[in-house]
Amino acid sequence: MSPPASPRFFTHREVACHCTKDSCWVLQGTRVYDVTAFLRMHPGGEALILRRSGKDVSQELEGPPHRHSENARRWMEQYYIGELETDTEQAQRLASLLIVTQLVNQVTEVVIPFLVDRFISAPHRTEHKDDPQEDKFRNQSTLPAFPGLFAEYIELLVQFGYLSLFSCVYPLTAVLLLINNLTEIRSDAYKMCKLFRKPFSSPVANMGVWQIAFEVLSFVSVVSNCWLLLLSPWLQARFQEGGMSSTNILLLAVLAEHVLILVKVILAVLIPDEPDWIRKKREHIEYTSMQALRQQKLQPEES
Repeated sequence: MSPPASPRFFTHREVACHCTKDSCWVLQGTRVYDVTAFLRMHPGGEALILRRSGKDVSQELEGPPHRHSENARRWMEQYYIGELETDTEQAQRLASLLIVTQLVNQVTEVVIPFLVDRFISAPHRTEHKDDPQEDKFRNQSTLPAFPGLFAEYIELLVQFGYLSLFSCVYPLTAVLLLINNLTEIRSDAYKMCKLFRKPFSSPVANMGVWQIAFEVLSFVSVVSNCWLLLLSPWLQARFQEGGMSSTNILLLAVLAEHVLILVKVILAVLIPDEPDWIRKKREHIEYTSMQALRQQKLQPEES
């Protein structure tokens, strides 16, 4: 059987269907081989070969006595029929889940409160021509209270999880989230100004426990992306073509993971959380505030 001039592409399901003695296919990385003819020539190994049908036989060919054997490679090439198609089903599922989640969030956070305010709350509001400013405050008191930022932080954490954990699976995640956030800036501003009572901000120094959650997720994302890339059939095939064994590929993934985590820690230490110009501006505001307070205390004593 001569190799095809232009390789065909097969899905995982198509390869898995050929697991009988009449049609037996095996994989080596992303390369597909039809070993049915070999199975007929060696009926004694039928059970052994059928047990590996539809599966990757890279480990068997890398182990003794076939390791680094040109004869084994040439023998496999005569049964080569095509390439394994990249499985985009999971990426499409991730994209659809991301898009639907963002659309549902926009509808529940903005559209539903807007409809409630427009058709239920607005008809019950009163307006007086003699004092429109008072009407403004009265009508605002009828609006529902702002629910707080807990749901907003949860939404940001979920978005950051999509972006950091699965960016190598679906690279367009960053673009979709950027478009969503550009629209959400306006929708959140409209929601806080028009659909809820104006919230009173509580004095806080930082994000609190949410900062820890984002930091933990950033470390987990390094590990998840390294192992998702390791599981990529295309990348495994490229490594195997370079003569790397499965053990060496695993060690390379562990090394890359540790190096990336080390780089992340170094950058986190070198880059300050507060830029220098912001720190100087904040200290200047604090100094002028203290000076104004001191002058205010001295004025009654002088009088």
